[in-house]
Amino acid sequence: MLSLSKLTRTFYNNLLLYCTKIFIVMSGVVIAPMLITGSLQLPPILGAVAAALSDLDNHIKGRVKNIGLILLIFFLASTAVELIFPYPLIFFLLCVFGTASLIMLGALGDRYATIAFGTLVLTVYTMLTFEADRAWYIQPIMLIIGALWYHLISLLFHFIWPARPMTESLADCYKDLARLLELKSRFFDPDEVESIKELKLKLSIAGKNLTAKLDNIRGAIIRRLQNERGQNPFPEILNYYLVAQTIYERAASVHVEYELLHKKFLYSDLLFRFQRLMMQQGQTALKISEAINKHEEYEHPQYLNRLSTRLNETIERLKKSGNHEREVYRSLDNLLHNLEQINALFLKMQSGLATNDLLNTEIQQLLPQTPQKISLKDRFLEIYQRIMSHLTPESEVFRHAVRMSFVMGAGYLIIWIANIGNIYLLNGDEITTRIYWIILTAIFVCQPNSTATKTRITKRFSGTVLGVIVTILFLQFSPSVSLQALIVILSGTLFFIFSAAQYSFATALITIMILIGFNLNDYNFIAPERLIDTMIGCALAWIAARYILPDWRYHNVLKTYDKVALQNSRYLKEIQEQYHLGRSDHLAYLTSRTLASEADSELSSLFSSLSASNQHDKATLEEIFNNLCLNNTFLGYLSALGAHREKVEDKEVLVLFDKTANFIIKTLQTKQFDQPYYSALKREIYQLQHHESCTQNSVSTILLQQLMLLLRTLPSYLKALFNA
Repeated sequence: MLSLSKLTRTFYNNLLLYCTKIFIVMSGVVIAPMLITGSLQLPPILGAVAAALSDLDNHIKGRVKNIGLILLIFFLASTAVELIFPYPLIFFLLCVFGTASLIMLGALGDRYATIAFGTLVLTVYTMLTFEADRAWYIQPIMLIIGALWYHLISLLFHFIWPARPMTESLADCYKDLARLLELKSRFFDPDEVESIKELKLKLSIAGKNLTAKLDNIRGAIIRRLQNERGQNPFPEILNYYLVAQTIYERAASVHVEYELLHKKFLYSDLLFRFQRLMMQQGQTALKISEAINKHEEYEHPQYLNRLSTRLNETIERLKKSGNHEREVYRSLDNLLHNLEQINALFLKMQSGLATNDLLNTEIQQLLPQTPQKISLKDRFLEIYQRIMSHLTPESEVFRHAVRMSFVMGAGYLIIWIANIGNIYLLNGDEITTRIYWIILTAIFVCQPNSTATKTRITKRFSGTVLGVIVTILFLQFSPSVSLQALIVILSGTLFFIFSAAQYSFATALITIMILIGFNLNDYNFIAPERLIDTMIGCALAWIAARYILPDWRYHNVLKTYDKVALQNSRYLKEIQEQYHLGRSDHLAYLTSRTLASEADSELSSLFSSLSASNQHDKATLEEIFNNLCLNNTFLGYLSALGAHREKVEDKEVLVLFDKTANFIIKTLQTKQFDQPYYSALKREIYQLQHHESCTQNSVSTILLQQLMLLLRTLPSYLKALFNA
């Protein structure tokens, strides 16, 4: 699927494909209603936008099921608004409790959260274009027609290019890998020794993004494999994914104490050579990303091998000088071996796919065990229990649901009071439904935490101002209806393209689309209203994020420490099994590694959130930051164990590995530290490290070295997390 002829590669470009799809969608919802009714109709356009916001990647059967579910929910939500809208008190209750219920569906997973948010947006779109003199069923039908049109075009593109969403995601993963490798290279910069802790925080954040993307790709691959009953329709994608997983584990590995390296080799070119090799590996990951996006063959750069060869020669030259302990050179050899394996993985991308037998083995390992059939009653019970488990302020989903219900309810009250005042105090007419931009702005801007909300407010307001100015200037030229319709199509198309990467610009585009759309509907020009409503909506979102169940009040630092220790112990348990049975990227192993990375990322997010809240003293924040760095190092040692996992034949090494791994796992889970046993283990490892049989076996050497690093870190790690 990734290799096409040069004649079709240009059209197959991901951005061009997406532009083409959205352009077709926007053209259909703009032109067809104009031809039928003689004027532009906003509901089909808004229905298509809501459908795009709730679109989910899936295999063909899953997509059809999702489309049916989304259209049904959209119709029911829009109909409820149409029927209840004339009754303010009931509608207020619908805004508050309906919004909270939709957001709480996020407790069931990202799929339900996406559909719920799309539905919430659609309900506000229904308010925005409500007309009292129109039959109740007209607007729901028009909204559904727009949503259906989007899904039909999306389905058509899926039939023709079923792998495109996964290839885009894979390309993004390799970009993130490039960023990760570039960050790791800075650990070897002689002038960055004072910044190592800050680099660990950045590394944790970068790892969080990459872990989430790899997890999403794995889910997409599993859904397709299950649908194809174990047959892999996209062998290249599976290979790209598995290689990305392995490179990530190797890139996250820690084989040596960086401060020690800086101290011993500050004036040697050794550090520069390590840094240069990793920077070039990052550039190679970028080339792979470009090759995936452009659907071209990847050409492996030969200079990577030259860089590793020169680095090996430098290490050998330093060994002959005899200025440092053997253990230091052992760590350097292990680190170089790890980087050479990354080179080998890059080379694999050029040399072709694995054999069919190997691919089939990897497929079976990736698939989860076939679950027993669950009755409908048990399924509903599971859903009920999962939602109930989140009905607590400790849950981020619950806190966000409360905030979103506040902005919906408060926004509606502001609009209702404004209407009452305008009618009874100023003897005017009811304010236009366009004032519901207040609510629309608030739900788009209100994010799960105050930092993200503040960032979104800035981008939303600046984008709205830009969109209003551009629209005013454009309309000064008295453009024709056809030109205005074309601008609606183009601005809507560009909105989808820039919505993820450039939110300010995307907001400007959607503002242009809506303002010109209303202008084509012969509504009064409402640009000033748009600005005022945006300011009010942003203010509501800020109040909700800052003062309603603020995150800093519910952050449980000790609970997070428990989580990282537990997930690290489970990751080590899975690694331990691999050294007995041999390397295998099965689902349980990948899941344990993902959960350990997510726990580390959660700790970094907690630190960032607490720092932004200004609710904790400097000493507390510094303690959390130091513990974050310590956990990042500990996880790096585990990742190195995982990166080099291979079946160990030496029984003596394997027995000692089991004793050490079991001790670490027990210590992390019970928080009890056995000092005599710990000291005995260190002595055994030290003695075995210097045994001739182990010094000649690279796997045993790496294994014992990483166990020693883990044991050295364990006392300070345990004391930092649990004061044990």
